[in-house]
Amino acid sequence: MEWLAGVGLIIMISSMVPQIVRIYQLKSAKDISRWTYGQLLLVNVMFIGYYMSLEHWTALALNVLLGIAMAWVLILTFIYR
Repeated sequence: MEWLAGVGLIIMISSMVPQIVRIYQLKSAKDISRWTYGQLLLVNVMFIGYYMSLEHWTALALNVLLGIAMAWVLILTFIYR
């Protein structure tokens, strides 16, 4: 079942890419909720801590990548607002 979590995390990471690309294309992030991405990032940081405690390195690495993608969307909302 661990592979299922890995696949899910890869899908989550890839789902952030179109949002990032769209913000760059439009040079606007006014329709993006900072609150939502802030909450998602907070939960992701909690998962990172959880996977560190379990020493589950694959899930940890994928969650770090997901956190970077979420943080990048959040940063772009401040740049292009």
